[in-house]
Amino acid sequence: SQYRTMLDLMEWRLRLGGQRVVKLTGDMPLAERKSVLARFKSDSSIAAILLSLKAGGEGLNLQEASRVYLLEPWWNPAVEMQAIQRAHRIGQSKKVVATRFVTTSANEPTIEQQMFRLQEKKRLVFEGTVDGSAASFSKLTLEDLAFPTRSAASFATHDAFASGASVVDTAIEVSSVATAA
Repeated sequence: SQYRTMLDLMEWRLRLGGQRVVKLTGDMPLAERKSVLARFKSDSSIAAILLSLKAGGEGLNLQEASRVYLLEPWWNPAVEMQAIQRAHRIGQSKKVVATRFVTTSANEPTIEQQMFRLQEKKRLVFEGTVDGSAASFSKLTLEDLAFPTRSAASFATHDAFASGASVVDTAIEVSSVATAA
């Protein structure tokens, strides 16, 4: 999770269910972080490590983990991928399953759904430019390619501002046009 409060809620619920867990957050001193990681890696009775999305940092290896749960989306798909890959390191002997939680609505797209669609477009752009994947580029429209390069100033000219909509509402409206497929 990217929110400490969400980690606290998950910790409470898991412990209520009889699970032993450890938690690693960004505000922990380095010695405490090392202790938490050592307990998770050496104590098989610990069912889960709750980790804030960015607290782990680069190079964190969690081969002992076999499940990764992303509790809410992040704008940058590479950050989520890094979280999943912490369990997918050399030496991993278990099948790793990653699950992403996304709130949905039948009436209109949620912010999380919009973020997920934007992540997918970013992934396709990355694959098309860095990996040279023509198949990825073929899934994108010209609007998809233009959206990530729009500046905040370009949103100011959008008609939604005339109706009093916020910058966030306008960005979501524009992104929904760009990600509709």
